[in-house]
Amino acid sequence: MSSYTRRHALKTGTAAAVGLSLAGCTGDNGADADVVSDPDGDPVEEITLLSIAQGDAPARYEYGQLFADNLEEVGFEVEYDAQPTVEYLEARAEPPYPWDIQVRRAGDGFEPAEAIFRGFFHSSNIGPGDSNLYAYENDEVDELIDEQASEMDPDRRTEIIHEIQEHLREDMPIVPLLVQERIMPYNQERFQNPVPIIEQGLGSFWNYLNIEPVGDDAHLRTTMAEDINALNPLDQTARGDREMLRLVYDRLVRVSPDLEPEPWAASDVETVDDTRIEVSLREGMTFHDGEPVTAEDVQFSFEYGAEHSPTKETRAEPIESIDVETDLDLVFNLEEPNAPFLTNALGRVFIIPQHIWEDVPDDVEAETPIDWQNAEAIGSGPFQVESADFAEQIQLSAYEDHFQPPNVDQLTRAVVSDVRAGIRAYEDDAVDMMSWELPVDDLERFEQEEETALESSLMMSIHHMGYNLREPPFDDVDVRQAVAHAVPQETIIGTIYGGTGEIIHNPISPGFDEWYLDDVDAFESETDVTMQMLDDIGFQWDDDMRLHYPPDY
Repeated sequence: MSSYTRRHALKTGTAAAVGLSLAGCTGDNGADADVVSDPDGDPVEEITLLSIAQGDAPARYEYGQLFADNLEEVGFEVEYDAQPTVEYLEARAEPPYPWDIQVRRAGDGFEPAEAIFRGFFHSSNIGPGDSNLYAYENDEVDELIDEQASEMDPDRRTEIIHEIQEHLREDMPIVPLLVQERIMPYNQERFQNPVPIIEQGLGSFWNYLNIEPVGDDAHLRTTMAEDINALNPLDQTARGDREMLRLVYDRLVRVSPDLEPEPWAASDVETVDDTRIEVSLREGMTFHDGEPVTAEDVQFSFEYGAEHSPTKETRAEPIESIDVETDLDLVFNLEEPNAPFLTNALGRVFIIPQHIWEDVPDDVEAETPIDWQNAEAIGSGPFQVESADFAEQIQLSAYEDHFQPPNVDQLTRAVVSDVRAGIRAYEDDAVDMMSWELPVDDLERFEQEEETALESSLMMSIHHMGYNLREPPFDDVDVRQAVAHAVPQETIIGTIYGGTGEIIHNPISPGFDEWYLDDVDAFESETDVTMQMLDDIGFQWDDDMRLHYPPDY
C-alpha cells in the first residue's frame, strides 16, 4: 500500500510570489483568485484521492498522481491513497467510504445504459457494496434510466440515453476521462487467427474459442494482471473471474464479435411480443459431469441466482415468471417491455446445474452460495476445469462433447502478482498470451519482437474520477464542476497512454457510436480555470495557498 501526503511547492512561496503565480487566473470578469492573509471561511479539510496500486495498474496510478498534483496546485491538501486491488475494491464500496475522489475504470458490458447509467447513477443502487459508489441521486435521471430500459423503439431509446448524458454532464457526479485502447501480445509462432473484441481484447470468449495452434502443441498458456478469486457463476464482479467463467459456463445468448446478441445454448430465441420471449435449447447438451442440460436447469439458474446473487437479481428483475414447457423449451414472461433483456439477461446469466447447486451451501464449505469458491466447477461450456489453485494457476481442457469445442486442447491461466510479473512470464516463454493491456513504455520493445503480434481493442469501460457526494466539498455541484477542469486529460492520454485511447466527455464509450453524445463542451484541463471557478463561488486562499471555504458555507 502506498499512502502519503504532498503539498505543492507554492506552499512555501511568499504572498507576493503567489500573487504573481495567479496572474493568469482570471475569468471573463478579470477577477484574480482571492488570496488573503486571514480568510473568513474554514480551511477545506484534507481530501483523500483513492487509487489503485502501481503494480496492479501502473497507468492509473500515474495519472492519479498527476491529478493529485493539480488538486494541490489549486489549494487542496491531498492524501494520495493507492491500494492493492482487493483493498481498493473494498475501500471504494464499503462504509465508512474513506475517500473523497476515486480513480476508477469500470462499466464494461454490452449494455452501457444498464451497466453504467443504472449501475453508477440510479439511486436504487446506493448502499454498502452497491454499484452507485458516489451516492448520486436525481429523480429525473432515475425516471429516464427506467424509461430507456422499457423503450423498444431504438431511435427513441437513443434520444433518452442522450438526455441522461446531458443531465449527468450538468450534475457532474463523475469526471469522464478516457476510453483506453487495450494492446495485448500473443506468440504468433505458436498461435494464429485470434479473435479479439471490444473491451475484452484477447481475453474474449471468442478468442479462446477460435484461436488456433500453429503446430501440434495445442496447449495455450495465458495470464492477466488480476487475481482469480473463485469460479463462482453467481459472482461476476472480478474481471479475472469473469474471463474464466465465460469459458466454463454457457449462456442462452452470446454477444457476437460484431456486438449483436445471437443464440448460443439456445437454438432459437423468439420475441413473440414485448413481454413474451420463447426459448428453445440445443438438443444433446450436457454438463461436464454428463448430466443433460434442461429447461429446468435454465429456470433454476435465473431463479436461484435472483435469490442468492446481487448481480443475478438485477438481471432477473424484468422477469415476472418462467414457464417450462418441455425438457428443451421455456418461456420468459416479463413484467414490462425490456429493451436490453436479450443482451443483459439472456446474455449474462450463466446456466448452472440444478442437481449441484440446489444443495449449496448446505453440502459445501461456504456460509452462502456466493461465498463458495467452486474450485471443481461443473458447467456446460466449451472448456471444463481440470484443476484450480487460485494462488497459482487454473487448468482447463476442451470439452469435446460441446456443440462448438475450442481449437486448443488445453488452457492454463497462470496467476501473477502484477503487470510486470505477467510481462516477465511472457518474455520468459512461460505464457503464450497476455489478456491484459501492455503499459505504453513496453510497446516499442514488444513491437520489435518477431515472435510477438499485438492486438488492439477499444474498451467499453470508462476511466473516470468519481466524487463522493456524501460529504463536503464534493456534495456541491459547483465545486465538482470546477474541479473537473483540473483533470489533465490531454497529458494523460498523450503522455501516459501514448495516444492509445480516446478522450471522453460523457460516461459512455465512443465505441457505442449512436449512443455517445459528443455535442458537449470539452473540459479545459487547466488549473487556472478551476481556481477561477472556485473564486467565483466564494472560496479563498491563504498565504500558504491553502483553500478555504466561503464564509457561512
